[in-house]
Amino acid sequence: MACGPSIKELTKEDQLSFDATFGVNDIARHGFAPNYLVCVDHITRFNANRKPFVSTKYCEIMFLYNEVTKKKRGWLHRHLDFNKVCELPLTRINSSFDGPALVHSNNSALVALSIASCMGFTKLGMIGVDLRGHAELSNDRQLRKANQDFAWMIKGFNKHNIELYNLSPKSNITTVPKMSLKEFKQL
Repeated sequence: MACGPSIKELTKEDQLSFDATFGVNDIARHGFAPNYLVCVDHITRFNANRKPFVSTKYCEIMFLYNEVTKKKRGWLHRHLDFNKVCELPLTRINSSFDGPALVHSNNSALVALSIASCMGFTKLGMIGVDLRGHAELSNDRQLRKANQDFAWMIKGFNKHNIELYNLSPKSNITTVPKMSLKEFKQL
């Protein structure tokens, strides 16, 4: 679950119907409490309205990119229970991605999907990964990069029978097969 406009398509009942949910950044701001929360940005990247929601209060486990927590500056007073935090040493996704593996991207959703695959989940759906109107990720260069990263992920996942679907009806991610939320819930 990402924070794009299509997250409004998901209800709390939908969230409870899944085996596990992975959310990114401040997804709790939208009323969701995922099992796992992923954040690859430093806390200083979030404005004051978003910061309180990037917290272990809203999840069972929080995954943070180890480069952003090295100094822990800014994270220490963010309502984080460091007993519930996993720090990830990630490497950039590339064309040789063979999935499942932990990968880094400036797209938290891609990192969340890599974690889910490493945990053994084989039917993955992403919603709210719209990249529409995003301050950094919706420009042409970043969209090309995001679509390339997801294409590499799909290619690697296919080798291991891991299915990934884009459940966002209006997403700029075109390299992930689309499926409706209703269809995905029937898998």
